[in-house]
Amino acid sequence: MDGEDPGESLKLIKEELNITTLPFKFPKNKEIISIRGKSVTKLLSLDEVIARYYPSIKDYTSLIGLLLRKYKAFKIKQNVMDFDDLLGNFRKLIIEHDFIKRALGNKYRFIMIDEYQDTDRIQAEIAKLIADNHGNIMAVGDDAQSIYAFRGADFRNIMSFPDLFQNTEIIKIERNYRSTKGILALGNAIMTNAQERYEKNLYTDKPGEEKPLLVRSWNGHGQSLFVADTIEYHLGQGSKLKDIAVLFRIGNFSDDLETELNQRRLPFKKFGGMEFGNKSHIKDIMAFLKVGMNNEDILSWHRILQMFTGIGLKKSAKIANVIVNDTNGIEYLREINLSALYHLVMSLSLGHESLEKQIRRIAEYYRPIFEQKAYSDPKKRWKDIEALAAMASNYLSPPDFINSVSMNTINDENEGERNKEDYITLSTIHSAKGLEWDIVFIINVNDGCMPCLRDNRSQEHTDEEVRILHVAVTRAKNYLYLIAPKHPHYQESTGQLSPFLTGKIVSENLEVKEFSHVRKGIHLEEAVRGDQLGKVVEGVPF
Repeated sequence: MDGEDPGESLKLIKEELNITTLPFKFPKNKEIISIRGKSVTKLLSLDEVIARYYPSIKDYTSLIGLLLRKYKAFKIKQNVMDFDDLLGNFRKLIIEHDFIKRALGNKYRFIMIDEYQDTDRIQAEIAKLIADNHGNIMAVGDDAQSIYAFRGADFRNIMSFPDLFQNTEIIKIERNYRSTKGILALGNAIMTNAQERYEKNLYTDKPGEEKPLLVRSWNGHGQSLFVADTIEYHLGQGSKLKDIAVLFRIGNFSDDLETELNQRRLPFKKFGGMEFGNKSHIKDIMAFLKVGMNNEDILSWHRILQMFTGIGLKKSAKIANVIVNDTNGIEYLREINLSALYHLVMSLSLGHESLEKQIRRIAEYYRPIFEQKAYSDPKKRWKDIEALAAMASNYLSPPDFINSVSMNTINDENEGERNKEDYITLSTIHSAKGLEWDIVFIINVNDGCMPCLRDNRSQEHTDEEVRILHVAVTRAKNYLYLIAPKHPHYQESTGQLSPFLTGKIVSENLEVKEFSHVRKGIHLEEAVRGDQLGKVVEGVPF
């Protein structure tokens, strides 16, 4: 099942139970699936998850439990699993069948796990179970880059590794080959805000003692002007667009900047949006491929049938039920005047063509349906479909391709896509993890924006926000700019500087300047390090 299939399943289950209309406080399908995901990956009961993470909906615990039991039965009947099932069922398998656990331990005598800081509790337990007999396990990770709690990653896994495995040896890799001394000094200083961490001190032999620049603009638009002006300065000095990135905590923080860059005809791409496999037109194409491989995939039949005029949820449920349960199967399509669909699915089921040709055959059939949907950006969306066909040429097995698109985030932000053209990168910090640029801007470094605490002000969450800022800072190789508007446009912020940039950190690790944009097109050699930005302010100026 892909990312949206579980929610679609719950929609069908609610229809079956005749509970499509529920109180406004009742969680949406996506949230119910998230609740279940936390239960699986954190190894907690449904009651524990709701009490700990969703106390406002505790009155609906019984009904949520009923829906999830029906959801489980639905998946068993359809012979499908979602991503959480892959983990939960595998753990169950090796706990309940010791000979399988022993066999895996004997087969994998030495285990190495990369990016261990991004594992969740169930993944850590699975690793421990497989390594139980021999204890030969090595985890590579960085607690300072644990920033995916919202996806279920458990920071405590990497902190408790020495407790889980006796005689653990900790090897610190502190030498950095990316950033200048000034950038690393700031990154090290920011991490002192985290209450729980491994003590490390990143260092480099790379030249460059210059401190990163902290800029206070008057407002959010002034921030955009500073970023755009400084980008133009660096381009004038010989930098390339692909050397430059602007990072932010939340996607909409770049809205004003995007307008300014467009006005100046500075090309950019934004990363951190919807994953490729979750785009509606891609899901449509994949639905055809899925029913070609598995005629009993009722979710995909629902998606396909509702593309046709006059077929809604109830009618598609009736048709899909006949297709899946009647002995004639897809022959029923011919009886209801869907012969072309019948022939397409039959052709796909035979599997005589390459996967790429199958996708192109589906696209040819789908095109009139696509055009009727009247998308606002049809050319761009159709290019996605062409890209999907090109991706398919790399696969021999339809199941492997379906799994890759559904689960493994083939998306617009993969490394190959990033390097095809010369453009400025605009990116959420989470999407920038693992990447690097010569010149990096971090915008809205204000309290409320960085950290973005919203309703969660626990120490655990605050520590993760510290790590998010650390990750952003350490993406920069040579030039780093942090901008904090005094009057930002966002309600999240008071205009105060991020509390992670304490007075001592600012005075010891940052050069501070005020920015007042006088006119467009000013010479900006001094705008990077000179008087046009205002005088250096001693100490803590805020």
